[in-house]
Amino acid sequence: MNTPNKAFFILVSVFIVLGFAILGPTKQADASSSCKNGFTMSPSELYDAVHDQDITFSYTTQNGQLTLNINNTTGCTAPAVLASYKMFKYPGVPGWLTDQEYIASSQVVNINPYGNTSISVAVAECRTQVDAWYQQAPHQLYDGVDYTIPGNSSGYYTFAYVGTYTPLCVAAPVCTPSWNCTSWSSCVNGQQTRTCTDSNNCGVTTGKPSETQACSYPAVSVSCYATPSQINQNQSASFIATASGGNGSYAYSWTGACSGTNQTCSNTFSQAGTQTATVTATSGGQTNNASCSVVVSQANIACSSNSQCGPSGYTGSQYCQNNSVYQNYITYTCNNPNTPQSYCSNAVSAQLKNTCTANQTCSNGLCNDLPAPVPAPIPAPVQTQTQTQTQTQVNTQTVYVNASPNTNTGNTGSNNTCSYHAYQRCSGSNLYWYDSCGNQQESQYCLNGCYNNACQNYANYNNNCTYHAYKLCVGNNSYWFDSCGNQQDLFQSCYGANMICSYGQCSYYQPIPAPVPPPSPNPYIAHYSTKCYNNNIYWYDSLGVLSDLFKNCADNNSCTIDSCSNKTCSNVLKCDGSTCASGGADYNKYCQNTGTASPLSVTFLVKPSASAAQWQKSIELGQNSTAYFSISVTNNSDSEISNANISANIPGQITTLGNLQINGVSVSGDINTGIAVGYLSSGTTKTIKFEGKTQTFSAQATAQANSIVNVNGTIQSDELSINFNPSYATASVSSPKNSAGIWEFLKRWYLWILVGLVLVFLFVVVFRRLSSNA
Repeated sequence: MNTPNKAFFILVSVFIVLGFAILGPTKQADASSSCKNGFTMSPSELYDAVHDQDITFSYTTQNGQLTLNINNTTGCTAPAVLASYKMFKYPGVPGWLTDQEYIASSQVVNINPYGNTSISVAVAECRTQVDAWYQQAPHQLYDGVDYTIPGNSSGYYTFAYVGTYTPLCVAAPVCTPSWNCTSWSSCVNGQQTRTCTDSNNCGVTTGKPSETQACSYPAVSVSCYATPSQINQNQSASFIATASGGNGSYAYSWTGACSGTNQTCSNTFSQAGTQTATVTATSGGQTNNASCSVVVSQANIACSSNSQCGPSGYTGSQYCQNNSVYQNYITYTCNNPNTPQSYCSNAVSAQLKNTCTANQTCSNGLCNDLPAPVPAPIPAPVQTQTQTQTQTQVNTQTVYVNASPNTNTGNTGSNNTCSYHAYQRCSGSNLYWYDSCGNQQESQYCLNGCYNNACQNYANYNNNCTYHAYKLCVGNNSYWFDSCGNQQDLFQSCYGANMICSYGQCSYYQPIPAPVPPPSPNPYIAHYSTKCYNNNIYWYDSLGVLSDLFKNCADNNSCTIDSCSNKTCSNVLKCDGSTCASGGADYNKYCQNTGTASPLSVTFLVKPSASAAQWQKSIELGQNSTAYFSISVTNNSDSEISNANISANIPGQITTLGNLQINGVSVSGDINTGIAVGYLSSGTTKTIKFEGKTQTFSAQATAQANSIVNVNGTIQSDELSINFNPSYATASVSSPKNSAGIWEFLKRWYLWILVGLVLVFLFVVVFRRLSSNA
């Protein structure tokens, strides 16, 4: 045999051997179609009968039913059952049996030994496979099982299979649960819980995470501080506690300088010295305590009685007003006596001393009798007189004024006995001047009406301006002014003889010709500047000596703290009970209407790295990792704030704090005990940033970090959550070197090339040997 024929022979032999190995026998050895027991065929006997065509089949489909007709000629019966399955893939495609979906089964029917037997089963509108099974039918089929061979591994045997020719069925989409779980709750009775829900709503619990786990409480830690940390006698301070660990719910108990069961404890101290309070925090059956102190300084008491402020009594000279004799009475008062808030004040009021009768006129602070009226002479005819008359129109009255230089103008009495502009009286909305003889003189129209012999100057008394706060001179008269600077009614007229209005009141003076002083580069000025004194604004002269009151800073609202700073009155509304009692008239009037908005707002944020753009309210930290904190403080009030103190309570797992900055500028201080942020004008924000680093820790825990802003005892705070996970670490990815990747690539190709060379070599050797044999 030549070489090509040998190669062809070898190739054909290989294919034949492989075909037999793969396909195997297609039919068992023929057996007798009869049944050994003479009545019921076994699965093997039924197999032989079907293959010998002693049993044949036909089928029909109608109204969702497939009917299989079995024609038997063996004389033996067999138990048969039909089962239907939806088909999603064509036969031969991987998964075509495994993916079939069971529909229904018929009853088990013993086929007739001779003749026809019909069995029906339900089918689907899509493509359906119907199998005739011996004795029982499976609900799940598998690709790797040959159900047409009796005695297969499944235990099921089918002796006939048919199908509909409708389109393949479409499988319903597989629903895969997607579980989302809440954070673990606080540890309660040794257990934590959470809730897990399936966002895909598959309605199954496959892969659902556990919703409970055992836990133990971390140790309770507590700290406290006093605010303000230094006060004067008879002032109050607050002690504030912060706890962590335990089960997250804390009970507080204060002893020592303060007693109470709240997180904050306040007290007023009358004794000087260091006052220390101790707080005990209890949580989850564990307790811990801490102490903090306030320094109480000896207070300066301005006064303890009215007499220490000055003697009350009449002051100045008597003066005329409304045809009566008055004299000013000054009253000295010690406000808040025998306390650090004590101060002296005085009030001057006009006291009636005598009322002049109708036959009297008030002049120079005395009631003087009017002289008897003297009939005026009848004027001679105009052409024979050396005197002339002129007519002067005064308001709505026509008054003939004698133009002779020796005649007293506007006087019906004796010569030169009536004082000009002696007093004023209202008539309708006009204010008239009268001389001391009662003669009406010039008038002034009062825009807001005339009352109490003075034009009314109505201001906006909306509970913000104090009525009759102080007096100032206007011309040669003393007028009342309210605390907002609005001029009010006349207090005193200073038009008497040798009278002058000075510092808001009338005083007598003896005119003495003063020598002409030499020119001075710094002339004396009485009202040179204003400064704060006793929480009011006062005039100071050019020598720096206290002069008179410029503005009273007190208002009529007991809920405000009235003070003076930088030549400006401040009336800060306090609705925390430190000024006016809750439920009082002023509290209901001012605090209920204005709300409880804080003058400051605070925001506490954190991020895991300095380069991260997004700040967060929670973070997860591992061992030896760094967190970056930010506290933003905003002044929401209309006034400047200069005494805001910022502090932070950081969990103990963060052991190192540093890189403290305010608006990007590095500062020194301890954020745990608190730092001052300086001035905050209205509407501005300052940002405090610092870093914290964890050390080695073993227990997983979630803790809260708090930031606290304290302004004069008014506290605002914010918090964030930190999850300490000892197994948490920042993932790092290292890229393989390019040379290693190329080498791996070359190694793969080298192996393929090596295998190819070996195959070529073997082919050449075999071919030569075959050729030599030929």
